[in-house]
Amino acid sequence: MLTTSSIQQVTKREILIIAAIAFVAVTIFSTSSFLYPFNSWVDANCMFTVGKSVFCGKVPYRDLMDHKGLLLHLIYGIGSLISFRSFFGVYVLELIAGFVFLLYSYKALLLFTDRKILYYVPLLALGVYSAWSFEQGASAEEFCLPFLSMGLYIGLKSEKVGGLTGKDAFLLGFLASCVFWIKYTIVGLFIGPPLYYLFFYVRNKDYAGLLRSAAFFLMGLIPLSLGVVCYFAFNHALADMWTVYFYDNIFHYGTTSEYHGSLPRVVHNELVGVKLILYNPVLVCMFIGSLIVLLSQKNKRLLCCCGVCFLSAYVPLFVGNPIRYYVLPLVIFAPFSLLMVRSWCSRSKILQAGNNKRFLYPAFLSIALVLGIFIKFDTTRGLLSNGMDNPTFKIRNIIMERRETPPVMIEYGIMDIGVYTVCGSIPECKNFCHLNLNLSDEMEVQNKYIEKEQPLYIISNRILTFNGYKRVSFDADGKPYFVYRLNAL
Repeated sequence: MLTTSSIQQVTKREILIIAAIAFVAVTIFSTSSFLYPFNSWVDANCMFTVGKSVFCGKVPYRDLMDHKGLLLHLIYGIGSLISFRSFFGVYVLELIAGFVFLLYSYKALLLFTDRKILYYVPLLALGVYSAWSFEQGASAEEFCLPFLSMGLYIGLKSEKVGGLTGKDAFLLGFLASCVFWIKYTIVGLFIGPPLYYLFFYVRNKDYAGLLRSAAFFLMGLIPLSLGVVCYFAFNHALADMWTVYFYDNIFHYGTTSEYHGSLPRVVHNELVGVKLILYNPVLVCMFIGSLIVLLSQKNKRLLCCCGVCFLSAYVPLFVGNPIRYYVLPLVIFAPFSLLMVRSWCSRSKILQAGNNKRFLYPAFLSIALVLGIFIKFDTTRGLLSNGMDNPTFKIRNIIMERRETPPVMIEYGIMDIGVYTVCGSIPECKNFCHLNLNLSDEMEVQNKYIEKEQPLYIISNRILTFNGYKRVSFDADGKPYFVYRLNAL
């Protein structure tokens, strides 16, 4: 039988190789990296704005509107401490997240095979980070991958070694709380292992084991959750947290349809989730490969464990408003396809020829890398560009002309295009940009803020008629952007 200690041992050489793989994949496919001028994704910029504002004394939900969890804001805030006006700090955190994800994916593979599977991990990295669902990088889903991969590894390891220990149950609870306070619709994976073990505890009438595991799991949930609640309680923002993070996310996010939340709508959204997966052909192949590998396992309990984990992860992801990057958390089930690739390679006479191994392996990886760049061309076409055609930089140049400190500004009726980021500005208006929450008072709050002539600059994609402001710039880069300056300046 496998032992816990034998499973957990990873050599320094393997750690360095996995770190190098993560570095290459994240650097090439995330626009937060130094190879790109800027991460222009509106979601990433909104999270960066709120995250850095938290470290400047602002309280999410009370002072600034955003519907992501506090832990994600803290992650972005830490990134802003490294680099306040760029995504370089976030990129560093993406490297760490990518390393942990690949490390625990590798450790999960070691439950099924030997250490030579390490040579196939680059294929996993390329498949995941070049996926359509990866977006431009720095998504909440990406930062959840380390916690999800660790959780799946713990669940599989526990099944391999014969049971869930108290320590593992505690860790599952803690990891679940981390994901919950990043984005709670992703926490479904951590429902799977408890359900799986609940069935076997009850079937075996091991009620003492059930109570012990449940107690440790709940204890794991407490530390971070208690910290979050205390933070909002101390800042008199518990009601704001409840309203925005829970109520608005459930009842207002992404749709104005009267059928939102109804059973037909939920079924429709779950089917749309399947469609979104199919838009990622490489991931589809990896998912099919993983399924074949797991079906071939003699340990049917292991297959059952994976099946329950997948369903518990999939269903909550698409209950609400399906979006392409919602697929990304499911990639934690993709690594097992590497076992099939390795099996095929081991049977190939050409690949097994002694003189060919030295040359074919790097050639194979190079071809895979080029294919990944081509597949993700909507993002990678920005590699090594200077970004001077980016409207955000043009707007920054206008606003920061003859200024050393960032002025008070607002992005009116548009999502956060990154002006707060590149100017190093902290918003003063609660509704500092447009969100997909479909809240009736969003524009009202912005209008009142502008009517009082509080912002020195207004950035919008529409013609505005507010008194006291004049349009100083127009930029058309596929979309029109307007910059309005207070007349008193």
